[in-house]
Amino acid sequence: MIDPILVAVLGKKIEAATRDMTRVIERTSRSQLLQVRDFTAAVLDADHRILAQNEGLPLMAYGFSEMLGHLVEQVGGPIRPGDVFVHNDTFRGNNQAQDTGVFRPVFIDGELRFWTATKGHLADLGGRSAGGYDPQATDVWQETIRIPPLRVFDGGTLRRDVWNVLMANSRFPELVGGDLRALMGATGVGERALWELCARYGIDVAMAHLDALLDFSEERARAEIGRMTPGTYTAEATWDLPAGVGPDRLVCRLVATVGDGRVVLDFSDSDPQVDRYYNGVHGTSYAAATSTFLMIIDPDIPHNGGIERCIEVVLAEGTFLHAAFPAPSVLGNFVMNDVIAETVMKALAPAAPDRVCAGWGRGLNVSLYGTDPATGREFLAVPLLSNKCGAGGVSGVDGQDCIGILTCGGGFAFDDYEVFEGGMPITLLSHEYWEDSAGPGEWRGGLGIRVAYLMEAETVVTCFGDGSDAPYGLFGGERGAPNRMVITPPGGEPYEPAPNSTTLVSPGSVVEMFNAGGGGYGSPAARPHPLVAGDVRDGMVSTDTACRFHDFSVV
Repeated sequence: MIDPILVAVLGKKIEAATRDMTRVIERTSRSQLLQVRDFTAAVLDADHRILAQNEGLPLMAYGFSEMLGHLVEQVGGPIRPGDVFVHNDTFRGNNQAQDTGVFRPVFIDGELRFWTATKGHLADLGGRSAGGYDPQATDVWQETIRIPPLRVFDGGTLRRDVWNVLMANSRFPELVGGDLRALMGATGVGERALWELCARYGIDVAMAHLDALLDFSEERARAEIGRMTPGTYTAEATWDLPAGVGPDRLVCRLVATVGDGRVVLDFSDSDPQVDRYYNGVHGTSYAAATSTFLMIIDPDIPHNGGIERCIEVVLAEGTFLHAAFPAPSVLGNFVMNDVIAETVMKALAPAAPDRVCAGWGRGLNVSLYGTDPATGREFLAVPLLSNKCGAGGVSGVDGQDCIGILTCGGGFAFDDYEVFEGGMPITLLSHEYWEDSAGPGEWRGGLGIRVAYLMEAETVVTCFGDGSDAPYGLFGGERGAPNRMVITPPGGEPYEPAPNSTTLVSPGSVVEMFNAGGGGYGSPAARPHPLVAGDVRDGMVSTDTACRFHDFSVV
């Protein structure tokens, strides 16, 4: 007999376990990458179904099941209590090699019944360039060390030889080791929560009601799909490539079919993979398509494996969305996922016009690597102070300002200013909204930001992401401003390096990031005058831009 109240209670308890895992990572990690929530946490059952997940970054969500399937298939020997596994292989279900998964089996009465899992972006795992963002990499080995499913704790005992190999392949072993221990520790917190839950309710009662929870999520998701206009819809999004890499651009093509309580997202006609890091892999593209669809339906539906029964994502191996081994793919988890997300939003706009949004800014960020002259120690920053684009406008709502890229869904936070500056020879000069970056519309896009860094040491600056795409508008809305990056050397003239390039800058150089604004939704002329006047008064929109669409002399 299934008690619907108990279904809800157990669902919330499992969700609470993932939130507790999240807090452990935030409070015990060493790097700001994890402290700004560049991670996710989940609880799965013995059949690898996701029961709950706390999505620090949604683009990592729904990647655990495939990774765990490969893990169980490939590890040698029996799986025992106290085991902990590490896995980052992009060709065995992972999304980005730096996003390293940790899996812990949970035994109840001597039987494997659950898994707790975390996945977080580790600062450096080897490869040719510090941090792994290498625009010139031509295979996966140049990007990072590949870690197929690997037993790090064996029956509760750390395998010191395995740990030493992992740390020997990082330029920053103290930082990476601390973060990896935080990810592993969080899985232990989840394990204890599951022990307590089963001790209170009993494993058979708990599993029966958790099965019902998945059915409940599936039922609600199918009802949401039923509210969409049935049909087959198509959309494209493109990515411009630098000269010499391959074709002028890569095209993502989607055929979306809505009907009978299901959505099929077929990307199989997209362009072939290339030999640089612009590719995505299966885990990246699946997670991007699924998480974007979840942004369109009721956010209160529990994000578990039940929802996956309603969504089919079709990807063809050998395309740039599902690159075949051994293709490089680090940028695929950073910007290519947004190309996928854009096609989902565009394709489903006719089916659910009141729920989709206009284009968000695609990511453009930097990694900063060098040696601190004051300490003689190497430093590495991948600051999330930048990479905060504006969201696209939505029916009835302006886009969120300064939120980040679409498939992150506003998940990551800012680096703490003082901690950021205190750990590296970098000074933050400015961090502010970028006026007029938002796409005009009845509901304008969100503003992007302007960030300026003063480099106090010789620094290798790698610019990665998109520097040309202006976020699209919907239903008559205008495009947002595209990303820009400007470097001003001491006493010299400012210049704009090409996106996806590496530059050595001297001490005293200023690196400025201009992150794109979101696209507008609906005709700009339909925006109420008081809202336009408020944007001008608040310094978000200039008078000239406002007057392009409005005659204030008649107000």
